[in-house]
Amino acid sequence: MALRYVIKARAQRELAQAAAWWAETRPAAPGAVRIEVSRAIGLLVHQPGIGERVETGRSVQVRRFRTDKTERWIYYRVKDNTLEVLSVWGTDRGSNPRL
Repeated sequence: MALRYVIKARAQRELAQAAAWWAETRPAAPGAVRIEVSRAIGLLVHQPGIGERVETGRSVQVRRFRTDKTERWIYYRVKDNTLEVLSVWGTDRGSNPRL
């Protein structure tokens, strides 16, 4: 059974910024970021354990999953049968987001 999902406000802002940048700099595939993140979430709601664990120093387990083409990390956690997308972070940023 698939989990429900919610994209937190921060992740929504990051996704919107990434999608806008991508559309401007990659006109041949302007919707690629949103499409790839959507597909990744579709996979994660069925197999949330496939992402790698991220050490946050908190008791809540956070994982991340990397998209292939647009190179975004999707940071998420599972809470009460819901996949919570916490951040959509560019791999080029070099560090993890503060969660």
